[in-house]
Amino acid sequence: MEIEGLFVIPLQSNVTGSRYSYTWMSLVQENGWHVLLDATALGTKEMETLRLSLFDPDFHICSFFRVFFL
Repeated sequence: MEIEGLFVIPLQSNVTGSRYSYTWMSLVQENGWHVLLDATALGTKEMETLRLSLFDPDFHICSFFRVFFL
């Protein structure tokens, strides 16, 4: 299958606090897209419960400031 592009999905909006579903990752990967998971809005507790092995994003962004200092 040819890779179509890159789909970036935030887990939580920094502006509104809305959380988005993990199911988008599976859907776009099935259609040949790479997935970049933006977890920069999450704090330490949320990072522990992220369970990335279940959804397997191709790329992952997080904030070390939030993990270590908040």
